[in-house]
Amino acid sequence: MTALESKIRIAAQSIFYAMCTRDGTCASGCGVSQTHVAEVVFGIEIVEWDLCSVCLSRTGFLEYFNSLPSATPREAEEIGKLLANFD
Repeated sequence: MTALESKIRIAAQSIFYAMCTRDGTCASGCGVSQTHVAEVVFGIEIVEWDLCSVCLSRTGFLEYFNSLPSATPREAEEIGKLLANFD
């Protein structure tokens, strides 16, 4: 699987997902480089997890993420500000 570029998608009016590749290893312990995912709910609650793209695929999340519409430039900018360390 190829490295993922940073993406921000909108799942509903109040739920956004942001995804990017980062240095580090998968939280599952498989040893592969990680894909960082952040879930932002109502712009307040931020849930983040680090899994490689293979482990993320096994959860079904990548398929779901790829089915979501991309955020508008304004939404992406706002989520980027919330996730200041997200590149």
